[in-house]
Amino acid sequence: MPLNWRLTAAEHATILRDCTPCRIFSDAAFEKQARALGVPLADWRDKGEPQATGRDDDDLLIVYTSGTTGMPKGAVLQQRALLWNGYNAIHAHDLRQDDHVLTALPLFHVGGLNNQTLPALLAGARVTLHASFEPGERARQGAEKRVAQTPLGFKSPAVRSRRARPPRISVGRRLAEISTSRGCR
Repeated sequence: MPLNWRLTAAEHATILRDCTPCRIFSDAAFEKQARALGVPLADWRDKGEPQATGRDDDDLLIVYTSGTTGMPKGAVLQQRALLWNGYNAIHAHDLRQDDHVLTALPLFHVGGLNNQTLPALLAGARVTLHASFEPGERARQGAEKRVAQTPLGFKSPAVRSRRARPPRISVGRRLAEISTSRGCR
């Protein structure tokens, strides 16, 4: 369950009362806030090869959304849903193993996690995570890193407000798609 780092401590407390996690993963930038939540921090160090267990109909991810009431509600997604979403995104964005995807949408948001990052990983593509969306920086890195795609089938209001006309840069065999709506508006 990814937590939105933009939420207040009170909003985090509401979510944590609802789902009661046993551990929190945090990078150094958010460690102080994570420790203040009262849930033990997980150890990032390598513990060896993980044992993959589970079935397609197992619950895998809880994504919290404000919905229409403004109060966080957990949407439970099953492993099957994430897998098929990944296959559909691979098809929609023509993702391939030799692609490099830049993810600038936050991973607490389904756009960043389920529409960009997980499908790219499922396709075997390389993923670079960006802390924020900066159109100029994104274009520069896209050209430098020879990015094949940066699918943004879903554009959050924050991203839409920060981009005027996205630059398109030729990077070899394919065109870097700084913003790809594929029919979405």
